[in-house]
Amino acid sequence: LGVWALLGAGSTGWLRSPRAMQGFNRCMALLLLGSTWLGVLT
Repeated sequence: LGVWALLGAGSTGWLRSPRAMQGFNRCMALLLLGSTWLGVLT
């Protein structure tokens, strides 16, 4: 979870455009959803 927070905080430096930030957020949301489902299924 700490790595997740660091990724979010560090991403603002190199994701200047709103479009890139939206894509990054979508990617992170899918990653979180996938890891949650993996935790539920195992």
